[in-house]
Parts: sequence; C-alpha cells; structure tokens
Amino acid sequence: MNIHRLRGLAFLCLLLGSLSTWAQTTSLPAPVAEALRRANLPASAVSVVIQPVDQSAPLLTHNADAAMNPASVMKLVISAAALDTLGPAATWKTRVYALQSPDAQGVLRSDLYLQGGGDPKLTLERLWLLLHELRERGVREIRGDVIVDRSFFTNISGDTGAFDNEPLKPQNTLPDALLLNYNSVRFDFLLAPGVVRTTLRIVAMPEIPLNIINRVRVTHANGCGDWREAITVDYAPQAVPPQITFTGNYPESCGDKPWYFSLHARHDEFLRAAFEQIWSEVGGRWTPTSPARLHEGALPEQAVPLLEFESPPLADVLRDINKFSNNVMARNLFLTLGKGEDTQPATLAQAAQRVGDWLKGIGINAPELVLENGSGLSRAERISARHLAAVLQYAWRSPWMPEYISSLSLFGVDGTTRRRYHDNHAAGQAHLKTGSLNDARALAGFVRAQSGKRFILVWLVNDTRAREALPAQEALLDWLYQQ
Repeated sequence: MNIHRLRGLAFLCLLLGSLSTWAQTTSLPAPVAEALRRANLPASAVSVVIQPVDQSAPLLTHNADAAMNPASVMKLVISAAALDTLGPAATWKTRVYALQSPDAQGVLRSDLYLQGGGDPKLTLERLWLLLHELRERGVREIRGDVIVDRSFFTNISGDTGAFDNEPLKPQNTLPDALLLNYNSVRFDFLLAPGVVRTTLRIVAMPEIPLNIINRVRVTHANGCGDWREAITVDYAPQAVPPQITFTGNYPESCGDKPWYFSLHARHDEFLRAAFEQIWSEVGGRWTPTSPARLHEGALPEQAVPLLEFESPPLADVLRDINKFSNNVMARNLFLTLGKGEDTQPATLAQAAQRVGDWLKGIGINAPELVLENGSGLSRAERISARHLAAVLQYAWRSPWMPEYISSLSLFGVDGTTRRRYHDNHAAGQAHLKTGSLNDARALAGFVRAQSGKRFILVWLVNDTRAREALPAQEALLDWLYQQ
C-alpha cells in the first residue's frame, strides 16, 4: 500500500471519528449577515466553512454541502493533488532531437525536433537558456525545419474568446504541451520625458512581425488606477504584417507599465517568431534550403537526443499558479495529472478521473465535484465548501504543507490580494486563494487569528450579484481574525 493511501486512510478515520462532533453553528456572524443584506444577496447564495486547522469539528458552517462554482479557488484542489501525487520537486522536461548529430562545424543537416513535456513555465527567458545550451552542445546552424511534437497532451482546440468574448486575454490561452511564455506578447508602455512634453513608446517583446500603431496621449491625471480601462485596443490579424492599434489616454503618474496579450490563435506562429529571434540572439543560424518553417509533427523513432531541458520544480510553479491565478499554467498542470504511465496523450477526462480518484483515496468522497479544466475558468466546475475545507485540512497535515501554503497570496501583501484589503485586520495574517467570475466570488485558505490560532476558511458566493459580496467577505475575515 503506497504512502498516499496510508495517509488517506488515516485522514478518513479521523473524519469518521469526528462526524458526531461537527459543530452545528450555521448562522452567519451578524456583521456578515448585515453586509449581505445591504448587498441584496440572499444567505442561500453563500457557502462558508471555518475550521481550526488542528480540529475536525468546524467552528462555523453555512450551506456547506451545496455544490458551488469556486472559480479560481478550484486551483487549490489540483495543487494539493499535484503535490501529493507528483511531489514538490517534480519537473517537466522539454527535449530536443534531430535525425543526426551536428557535424564538426556545428551544422545540423536535418530537421530539429522540439518535444514538449507540458512545462507550464517555459518563458522567453527560459527558451533563451534552452537555445543557449543547444549552442553549447555544438549546434551552430540548422538547415532543416523545426518540428514540434505535442503528443504529451491531447490536442485541446476551441475558441479562445468563447468564455468571455476576450480572445486576446492571456488567461484564455489554451493548454499546450509546448507552451511558450503562456502564448503571450508583452507590450511595454515606456515614458520618455521630453523638453516640451512626455512621450510614450510602445514596444513588443518578443519582437514579432507586428505593426504597432500608437495613438495614446500622455496626460497629467492624478493617480494611475486601472489605466488599461482608458485605452482601447484594436487587433487586425489579417493585415500583413498583423497590426495592433492602441488609442486613449495614459497617466504620466503610471510610469512604465507592461500589458500582455495573446495574439496568436495558433501557438506555432508565436513559437516560430520567438524561436527565430532568440536563436539568432544566442549566435545560431537557421538556413534551410527552402523558407524556414516551424510546424507540428511526430518525433521519429530514429531521432537522436540532443538536449533535455528541465522546468523549475512544481513547488515553484505553484507560486505562479496560485499567487497570481495563472489559468493556462493551471490547465497545463491539470493535464499533467491526467498523464498515465503509457505513451498516450493526456486528456481532460483522464485528469478529472485521477483527481477524483485521489480525493477518494484520501477519504474525501465528493459526488458533487465537477472538473472541466482545473483552473476554475469554467461555468461548470463545482465543489462544496465542506469538501474544499477537507482538502485544505489534508494539506495542512501533509509533509508538503509549507510548499502549499507559500504558494498562496499573503493577504493584502502580494499576489491577487496585493492591491486590496490593506485596512483589513487580517492583512498579512492569512494565506488565501481568490476566485472571481461574473457570477461567482470565492476565497479560501488559512487565517492566523489575533489569538495566534490558525483556521481554515472557505467562502463561496454564487449569484448574479456576487461581486457585491466583497464587503461581506471582508466582514467575515475581520470577524474571524478577532475571534
């Protein structure tokens, strides 16, 4: 019997032994109930569990067994499953092959193969390191095509704008076995003080074939705020080269700012442009007999390995996934959980099945669980507050607890909570994951109360007015901190 099964049985026994002692406190604290009333939100739209980390009986439950959409808080489930089954030190591998080794002059007279291993954090900087290492291995010139093998995952296709009609948002990027830089281009808004007035430059990284039209006017407005709201973006992918136009006002007080867009519906287009630029930067040449091509294909059995490039460990990757709620990284992690021992591509159905099996193995039977992509960017995903709290308690008692907690936003200090909650008593005293959709707001994690006692907190709201629940959420945190 493996160690995960043993820990699961122990956890199940603890839960079964404590069922009769579960607190029956179901009334929301008065300040929370009042905040909900002012927001015109029914108490039935809210699910809450508050539980001491060292006890099985909760301090407070409200509507705890309802199947709720947790939004991005669902990332807590797949993060725990990954740490428990893969281990904090697990890595992803991107491999480079060719049909033959380079000659004595460093010329590769065959196609180059890039085999993706699902790395969620293959950034532009890390692609530079990969290609620099390839140069150090003796490859100076590539005279064939660059062929991408994505067979680690099944092909996930679809309309990137289907979820929220925002196809250019990086959060809508589809998972990919060879995901580069989240398939996103960074546009740097750079201020240049002049004699008469400050001007603004907009530059893209990487420098892909793109015509940037800058119609943004620098203003002297006080404060920066959500500066993106004052700028409209028009993207014309059919133009040659593609064209992106920025129009609006930019406060001088903002300084220099980045803005990320996913411009390429097909990942190969972005990968090709980045590969060509960075390969040249590290001193490599790409001189095929016909125009250079990067396209998808299968890795031949006779291919010769040239390089194996490892990702950062899972524990590090989870900090990006949870602190900053990176959806495409979470989707790559979810598919990784669906990868079996065979050579078949991982599928979403396999990933959902294996996460469900893992929950049952640790003693959590959650019939209401619905997993679509693991990121929470879904209208369909569901879990109850009680079972989410059980996952958090299992994580607290696990050997990888420090890695799990440190991946969460330090409330009011960093991550997704950095710009809010500075005046809340719990600021700096909690590690929490936020979740936000049009009709869902969620918060879950661990809170250190004023007494020094630590609690598990799960707060889920599903309603068309869910965004109005933030004052009630803050009231609950304040109440818990001062208990």
